[in-house]
Amino acid sequence: MRASASTVDESIDFRVREDPTDSPANYPADAVRSIAGALAEALRNSVVHAQATTRSVTVELAPSALRVIVRDNGIGFDRRSVPPHRLGVAVSIEGRMRQLDGGSAEIDTSRRGTTVRLSWSR
Repeated sequence: MRASASTVDESIDFRVREDPTDSPANYPADAVRSIAGALAEALRNSVVHAQATTRSVTVELAPSALRVIVRDNGIGFDRRSVPPHRLGVAVSIEGRMRQLDGGSAEIDTSRRGTTVRLSWSR
């Protein structure tokens, strides 16, 4: 996850949260690859379009779930104004997560920023 994020933004604020009382979890490679790809696309969109001054990635680890939150303080966007030929959100984020068994994506955007939540659960 960190490598996917830092490839797009080397200075990204990257945090990992895990419950220290839980035993280390193993995640399916498909889940990790799909979330890492969607994470990178969310950051690319932020870098190119958001006019953000801050970006962050938080990875939350649990024994049977993996969650990534990508946030920026940019200008947001109107989903209805995204041209149909632009496939970043529809295919590279939401579509990728829909194809992953147990995966989901949620995107909240406003003039105060955008939050992308990527989740996978067993």
